[in-house]
Amino acid sequence: MTSTMNPERYGDRLFRHSNQGEDKRLGALTRAFHAATTARLIALGVQPGWRCLDVGAGTGVISRWLADTAAPGQVVALDRDTGLLDTAGLTNVTIHQADAVNDNPDLGGFDLVHARFLLMHLREREAVLAKLATWLRPGGWLLVSDAADLATPASPSPALRTTISSLWKMLNTSIGMEINYSRAYPRPLLKAGLTNVDIAVDLPVLRAGSPIAEFLTEHLVSVRTQLLETGLHPDTLDNALTYLNAPDTLDLTFGMISAWGQCPAEADPSE
Repeated sequence: MTSTMNPERYGDRLFRHSNQGEDKRLGALTRAFHAATTARLIALGVQPGWRCLDVGAGTGVISRWLADTAAPGQVVALDRDTGLLDTAGLTNVTIHQADAVNDNPDLGGFDLVHARFLLMHLREREAVLAKLATWLRPGGWLLVSDAADLATPASPSPALRTTISSLWKMLNTSIGMEINYSRAYPRPLLKAGLTNVDIAVDLPVLRAGSPIAEFLTEHLVSVRTQLLETGLHPDTLDNALTYLNAPDTLDLTFGMISAWGQCPAEADPSE
């Protein structure tokens, strides 16, 4: 039982990196949105020599991409749980185990700070976003991306609609996750004092065998016990899982909203 004085957080019990299948679940999520994330990073101008920070680095896929793209620049991969971080063979990546909520490591300024599917899982999300902005050097970019369930409520599958709605409610109650926090973008970035702020949406297609179908399957299986404890009928959950993997399924579920902004450049003292 989790005390109200010390509420459960992402990774305490649910989605702990040592849980069976967690690497497969995170891997599917990464594949679903990797191309969209790297396209945003390319558009921001990531280039050789940049110093980059990947917060909530997970399995390290984006950290590795940054290490290749920004080489010989340095990359810091930061996560509360580094058990799945794979940066083998990359000499320009430093793994830093820290809690973005409670820790404030002195890491210096970065040309880029990136966080994907992090803030939505934190009760202290806006305070952490403001902290991320302080880790930028003048002229540096912050890119944050979080989920938004833009389409599941209109799915033709009643089982999927009911199951996913129960999922979001359960995760909000248990770990404080807010599935549609990203709908607040770009206001938190403007509040943090960033300039050149913009947003974009990516919504992958759900079909059997797709990364988003694999992720939702793994996601639902991993929290089956907790979902059934909410009163969700087992048949409804099983029908949703069948729909996710049916050969004729063609649908939309949740997407990713990304927002980015730039730390203002220092004023020229000669002006």
